[in-house]
Amino acid sequence: MKKLFFTSIVLMLAIVASAKSYKIGPSSVTGMDFASINAAMSSVSAGDTLLLDKAYKETSEQTVTKAVVIIGNGFDTTTSTIAQVSTLSLKADGIHVNSLYVTNVKFYNYDCRLYRCFVGSSATWAGTSDVTGSNSIHSCYFTGTISGKASAKAIFDIQNTILYTSTYNVIYNLINSNICHCVIVGNDENANYIIQNVTSSSIIDNIIVNTYNYSSYRSITISNYDVSSMNTIHHNVMSGFKNTTNYPLNYITNSSSLSGICKCTGTTVSGTYFELKSDSPAVNYASDGSDCGVYGGLYPYVDYGRPIYVPYFTNINVPAKATNGTLPISVTVEVQNK
Repeated sequence: MKKLFFTSIVLMLAIVASAKSYKIGPSSVTGMDFASINAAMSSVSAGDTLLLDKAYKETSEQTVTKAVVIIGNGFDTTTSTIAQVSTLSLKADGIHVNSLYVTNVKFYNYDCRLYRCFVGSSATWAGTSDVTGSNSIHSCYFTGTISGKASAKAIFDIQNTILYTSTYNVIYNLINSNICHCVIVGNDENANYIIQNVTSSSIIDNIIVNTYNYSSYRSITISNYDVSSMNTIHHNVMSGFKNTTNYPLNYITNSSSLSGICKCTGTTVSGTYFELKSDSPAVNYASDGSDCGVYGGLYPYVDYGRPIYVPYFTNINVPAKATNGTLPISVTVEVQNK
């Protein structure tokens, strides 16, 4: 038994040691291994990590065909509105994308994960109609939608994610999915729901608000509220809901405003905007006794999506001239540790 255990450890170390890291960025930047994600695909192997330089900006579609880890630079839309990648197509199982500012993501395979990403438009299931596996979206920020196909509902595990939009059908065409500890804001004036055509799924511990300022539209939040849809819907704080009789364990604010729930201060992508007010109905209302929304649950939302344990400069001070023959340069380096 001891010999078998020792052999297993050696094999595990050999696998870990074989993974490599590569830098992706323009040729004008010293030390880059590849100029684009596409260019890297023929040379990298499954398990490798692609580190995107902060100067990397790609407007053409990038297709990932191997189970690699892609790490961006987080996002700060208060200073930049340019995504690092315009469209990212995930065409292998097990791809992990962390801390990336991307406009569109297309899922063709399974067991892929978006973590701490900013998605400026949409994440869609683009594969075949035979949907047999799931993908994960954790601790992300969307200004658009998450969807499957009408002919092929997708399976997503969506947790601790902000979807702050001015449209309807924010999440739609899903099955056997999990929507948990999210903030989902939409604006529906056409009798289309915020969460549309989602069945056999869990919708729990979320904040869901229809901001259309007309009282009869506040309840246009979840379309599949009939028992036959096989959804589990409870411990959500919502602007309204069509079936409180069969799903009584939800808090209905009867308000089209988010301000009665969250602090709504600062910008919508940073600071305290989505933090709960002290008297918010979402405080301690989650199914496990914690708070509803993105700061409770398994993957608490982090402003700016900084990649965990990757150092970054926050201040560099270089004097204009030397003093007593020396040039005292000061550098401040921080790291996201949670």
